[in-house]
Amino acid sequence: MKPENKRWVMIFSLALNIGFVIMAAYGLYAHYLAGPSHIRHIQAIEQSLQELDLPPQIKQQAKAEYSRFLNQMGLIRSEIRATGHNNFELLSREGTFDQQAFDQNWAKIFELGSRKYALVKEHLMNMHQILGPEYSAAFFNDVKLKTQGGEKQK
Repeated sequence: MKPENKRWVMIFSLALNIGFVIMAAYGLYAHYLAGPSHIRHIQAIEQSLQELDLPPQIKQQAKAEYSRFLNQMGLIRSEIRATGHNNFELLSREGTFDQQAFDQNWAKIFELGSRKYALVKEHLMNMHQILGPEYSAAFFNDVKLKTQGGEKQK
């Protein structure tokens, strides 16, 4: 291969690598700006509730249910975090390791996880009941589009 052809291949390769680095940096930056997934879901749900043309009474009930759900979910998340920190405290102590307390903390974390998923199920069923058949499908489809992408159903 001629030296001038090698030069073009190297320039193209360098440009391609620079492009990959720029796209990776932009992807990380954009993901960082979007925030944690549960915050993005909260924003999508609140936006969907605002955009949906609901009667005032139904909108108020839906917002009250959503507020109740967020409060209870926040309590469970903070309890999971605190229990996890307790486990790290147990692991970081010098001397004898308290295996029983460690196992109890893990059991508590699993129980809190089950409570969290049961709370999500209860919340979804409550929202479906509050919104009724005429608004429920539109609301959940809009939330799905905002959080997961996809095609809008009619």
